[in-house]
Amino acid sequence: MKVDKFYIYTSVSFPYGLAPTNRIITYAKGFLHHGKDIEVVCFCRTEYPGKILNKDTQGTYQGINFRYLANDTARSETLVKRRMDNAVIYFNLIKYSIKTLNKKSVIIYYAPNTLALLLLKIVAKIKGVKIYKEQSEHHDVHM
Repeated sequence: MKVDKFYIYTSVSFPYGLAPTNRIITYAKGFLHHGKDIEVVCFCRTEYPGKILNKDTQGTYQGINFRYLANDTARSETLVKRRMDNAVIYFNLIKYSIKTLNKKSVIIYYAPNTLALLLLKIVAKIKGVKIYKEQSEHHDVHM
């Protein structure tokens, strides 16, 4: 099967961030180097108010297309609002995935979020898409 597009679904900030962001950039550059289409999909808000590095909700960074499904990068300040945001984020995750994925797509999932992974697995199964879970961080990092 010829792959038309790779998607890296993540919960880490992009394009500016820490080691996980740099790892995603490295993976994406590898795909670009081999002539593959790549998109980084941030399915949640990653920026804390007062420390916003990533302001653009979509764009291109060093040839890598990216998008935030939440249509905002900043996390809400209250717990209640963040939980409401999560419901919208999961809905957007399903809607975007159904709209864009096809049998020639491959998903690389780079996040500790189990619910998002489960939702993606369901969509991937329906659409006939392969999904791979990237696990380079030791599990204690997320505890």
